[in-house]
Amino acid sequence: MKLLESHSDLRMFIKNNEIALIAFLDMNKANDRYFHDVLTVLERRAGYMISFAFVDIGKDSDSQALLPQGRVTPLVRLYVRGVKTFEQEGCFGEFLSDLAALKQGIKDVLKSRGYKTLF
Repeated sequence: MKLLESHSDLRMFIKNNEIALIAFLDMNKANDRYFHDVLTVLERRAGYMISFAFVDIGKDSDSQALLPQGRVTPLVRLYVRGVKTFEQEGCFGEFLSDLAALKQGIKDVLKSRGYKTLF
């Protein structure tokens, strides 16, 4: 999973990938490190179709500025052709539940836009 460190990295990742999943995580928090593991498993299952990246907002103040105002981590956004089509904030804290919720949400959104998922 690619680490994005600036607004320009974020914009370019969304622009350059037809389907881009971006997670906003604070890697200083155990819950967000756990969620990174969930996303890593999902990335392996998704194959080539979805490009995954994350922003470590706990790294420094510049990174914190990338988290949308008023939002908490973990925050996941899915962009299709540059348009935000899915968002999930928070998690259950149970691996299989979090994985299933993300998979189903992403699968439903992509199916409604004519994409067939690999997971």
